[in-house]
Formats: sequence, C-alpha cells, structure tokens
Amino acid sequence: MTHAQGLWRVACKHDPGELVSSLLDEPIPVLDNKTPRQCARSKKGRDKVIEWLKHLENHELRRAAGQGQAPYNSSWMWEELKLTRYRD
Repeated sequence: MTHAQGLWRVACKHDPGELVSSLLDEPIPVLDNKTPRQCARSKKGRDKVIEWLKHLENHELRRAAGQGQAPYNSSWMWEELKLTRYRD
C-alpha cells in the first residue's frame, strides 16, 4: 500500500484534517508521480486527476454498498483542487 492509499483509507474513516488533506500533496503513481495539486494546474493533468478522483469515488461507493455503510464524502478534494464544476 502506498502512502497515498493509506491516507485515503484514513480519509474514509475520519473527517478531512491536516493529515488527510496532505493526500493532495502526495505523488500518485497514476498521475505520473505528480501530486493532485500539480496535475490540477494543466489541462492534461486536470483530466488525469478528474479520472483519478472519479475512480476513488466509484471504489468508495462499491465498498460502502458492500458493507452497508454511507460512502465517504470526498467533495472536499474537488473543492480544494477547484474542480467541482467537473464533478458529475
């Protein structure tokens, strides 16, 4: 498990805080080892980070449904990255 995956798991169990929001400052392999904040600055990177965020949310929806829980609200990440207009 990468550090970023560990932070995501923490985020799903707690409200976002300083530790959890650092997820957006961690290099992510599927983002070419750039941080989500770095990627959000360019068109190409923005497309990748949007795809990554949607993947995280879809995975969380499946996990929560399988465990009979409410899914983690990750809207704060979209807001922090100023990408809310791209969220479906």
